Amino acid sequence: MATVAVSDSARVVDRSAAVPPFPARDFAVPSIILAILAGAELTTAAIDARIGLGLHAILLGVLVVLGVRTTDTAKRELYWALTLAPVIRIGSLSMPLGRLPLMEWYPLIGVPLFSATFFTAYRLGYTRQQLGLTINFADMPRQLAMVALGALLGIGEYLIFRPAPLAERFTLEAIAWPAFILLVFTGLEEELIFRGLMQRASLRALGRWGLIYVNLIFAVLHIGYLSVLDVVFVFLVGFLFSLFVLRTKSLFGVTIAHGGVNIVLFLILPYLAPIVLGTGYADLLPLPAPVAPRE
Repeated sequence: MATVAVSDSARVVDRSAAVPPFPARDFAVPSIILAILAGAELTTAAIDARIGLGLHAILLGVLVVLGVRTTDTAKRELYWALTLAPVIRIGSLSMPLGRLPLMEWYPLIGVPLFSATFFTAYRLGYTRQQLGLTINFADMPRQLAMVALGALLGIGEYLIFRPAPLAERFTLEAIAWPAFILLVFTGLEEELIFRGLMQRASLRALGRWGLIYVNLIFAVLHIGYLSVLDVVFVFLVGFLFSLFVLRTKSLFGVTIAHGGVNIVLFLILPYLAPIVLGTGYADLLPLPAPVAPRE
């Protein structure tokens, strides 16, 4: 699942992260990309997944061409980083996963995504430090405090659409492995893509508006839950995570917070909430399942 291969001569030479933002007219292309992505997601979830897959494939091709044709380094970084958005959905829609347990979807989709992300970062010349793949032990108390935030956010999102549990039973043995999968293949993977790679590219190309743009992309990829409230919730959480990464220069805290959101949302509350609320699970039926196991 490669994003784009370019010759060594075309490899981006890293510059300072602080570059002038796009002139106002140059926001047009990123806005059109966002609109196409939103349309493809809505089509996939509400109309026909096959048509949505085609739209994502077209968008992927357009982003590759835009990156190849532009002579502006910051724009090239943005366009090629954004290729991962349609790649996420193409991978989840194209793999023959129907007969596999849902938890096995995450690594089968996630491993190619990790490969595509690291390949893209390498070609863009981004270092491990620039992606936030660092741990500052002096800052560890603040990073670990994100665990509590993740739990609170998981409760908030559960109240929005109340999903069915992803574990067969509510025991430590039954939820330990799914929890690890969610931590790695939603927490680390998605924070690396959105708050690591895409955030850096967006800030270089769009200036301070890059934080809003990258989290609009992040939120749009949650349209599959068919909940406007959830899309707004995801945007706000993503923006909070972006500010944290911008301040700490590390993905560690947001990774455990993101993983914590999903562990609480999909593994813990589907079992505990009916007990706390004093109602049977049948009274807490979830909304239609999302089109892909992405959170």
